[in-house]
Amino acid sequence: MADGPPVVVEGDWDPSQQKSVKLKLQVYFQSKKKSGGGDCRVELEDDAARVYFRSGEVREEVLKRKNHEIVLEKETFKLKLSSDPSYQLMVTTLTSLLLFWSSDKQQWRTYPLLYAKVGDHLGPQTL
Repeated sequence: MADGPPVVVEGDWDPSQQKSVKLKLQVYFQSKKKSGGGDCRVELEDDAARVYFRSGEVREEVLKRKNHEIVLEKETFKLKLSSDPSYQLMVTTLTSLLLFWSSDKQQWRTYPLLYAKVGDHLGPQTL
């Protein structure tokens, strides 16, 4: 399965319920009707789950929905969804331009400067 960035899912479930929570989340996020989801896999940690969707479009549909909840042992758990910040690609264009002397045209040329941040790495790129 080609996974994109995960959706982080938080809820107030008890750590002793992890196996049940993982199964419920898997069923919930695979259901287009219930969550807007589709083909996915769930990785559960103590305080949150990460849901990896096969399709980026499905991921965005799930994130667009306002209310998500699962029922576990007759108790309803509201889910808080967010994009995983460690996977986010932040791209910012700057107002300044790079100036280069074009020796073949004997003139200055300008290029917009683009910085792309992936994880902790920030590097300049030109368009």
